[in-house]
Amino acid sequence: MQPLILLKQYSMYMISLIVSLAVSLCSKGTAFAVPSVMSPSKANPPCMCEAPEIFETEEAKIRDFPVSPQITLREYDVPLDVLQKDAAVSAAEEFGIPPELAFGVMYAESRYTPSVISDDGKNYGIMQINEINFEWLNEKFGFSDFLDYYQNMRSGIYILSLFYEKYEGDIDKVLMCYRFGEFGAQKQWKKGVLTDGYCEKVRAEMERISSGNESGFCLK
Repeated sequence: MQPLILLKQYSMYMISLIVSLAVSLCSKGTAFAVPSVMSPSKANPPCMCEAPEIFETEEAKIRDFPVSPQITLREYDVPLDVLQKDAAVSAAEEFGIPPELAFGVMYAESRYTPSVISDDGKNYGIMQINEINFEWLNEKFGFSDFLDYYQNMRSGIYILSLFYEKYEGDIDKVLMCYRFGEFGAQKQWKKGVLTDGYCEKVRAEMERISSGNESGFCLK
């Protein structure tokens, strides 16, 4: 029995030695110190990385423009980034026109290029807003930079919505009013011109987009 007693005493001694060593290390704040990630100090707070500058810029541009949380962006196959596409679909829903119509006009007017200025210097941006509209759009919305995608896009969609409501969704009439102005469009109608190549171009893009869109929008 004597060897068993000695073994037990030796085991108790080793356990005591290990506990003492652990307590000593903890008191010195070394191996068993709590990592700073678990309990950050005020002097060294966890890193809060800033968003990339481009994201801050885009966010600032759309801050005042409502975005629908129910939009499915992948439904619309157009060469715009997520924020631009989302803002356009939201604006179309807000003003009551089909998003396909807005994108179709963007295609026909500028091939989805926000920085375009017409050769005569009178039409600006992705939806080619004519300078004759600048003053009243500024008064209504506060827009002043018509090469800015968001201001230009909302301007164009709002103008489309006015004609869309007045002409009860007649796509050709809406588009001819957008292209020629309402007075110019009426002159064309009196000549018997009810549609043209511009309308066909927009319609073709709308149909292309609609073909991959589960919403099943139907052109009139």
